[in-house]
Amino acid sequence: MQNIFSKMEARQKALAGGDEPYILSGIPPIPTIYEAVVPSTVTNKDGLPIKIKARTNK
Repeated sequence: MQNIFSKMEARQKALAGGDEPYILSGIPPIPTIYEAVVPSTVTNKDGLPIKIKARTNK
């Protein structure tokens, strides 16, 4: 039984440690766009002006 617990503890430490630990929320460590303003019409003069707000998830 002791070997099973040792392996489980090692796996838990591996998941929570290291350079890129597992995040319990399941949100990946990449930027997230949380707001985008995109016009419904486009003109040749103005093109497609958009505004984006993003945040990091580290």
